Amino acid sequence: MAVATNGVVRVQHGTATASATGQGSQAKATGADSSATAEGTQAKATVQGTDSHATAIGDYSTATVTGDNSEAIATNGTHNTATVTGNDSFAGAGANRELPDGSNNNYNTATATGDFTVAVAGVGGSDNTHNTATAITDGTVQRGPPRRWPAYLVAATTTTRPPASTAARLSPP
Repeated sequence: MAVATNGVVRVQHGTATASATGQGSQAKATGADSSATAEGTQAKATVQGTDSHATAIGDYSTATVTGDNSEAIATNGTHNTATVTGNDSFAGAGANRELPDGSNNNYNTATATGDFTVAVAGVGGSDNTHNTATAITDGTVQRGPPRRWPAYLVAATTTTRPPASTAARLSPP
């Protein structure tokens, strides 16, 4: 377990790591080979699981993972929230692994619930605001028809209207 607040590592046991910079920042990683990084005023990153990672970079941003081999990223703006509850899953608010660049991506929320689930909101460039993506799956894959695939969801970008919201469960035929 590792805990860091306000630029100081307070607890370091085992292979988990934590880093927190910024006033009121908090990072806590519980589980072997897990990491939590929080940068910015009141930024918060929390991990409970093995080989999982939470990164919150931006004022008032939050990244939370509960599960193994999962990742939550809330970056490239402020007030972004990425939450994963499940194994082998990913949530990105403001950025993701494939589209890490951008700026002013604010107030985005991505929630991935279930195993093998992906949700991203407010990614792909700059000025993506008030997007919500929620992906839920039971994580099962069956052999032969019908076949269930993990949920993948990308929220549409809306910057000129009130907050947009998108929620879906996607499965190929």
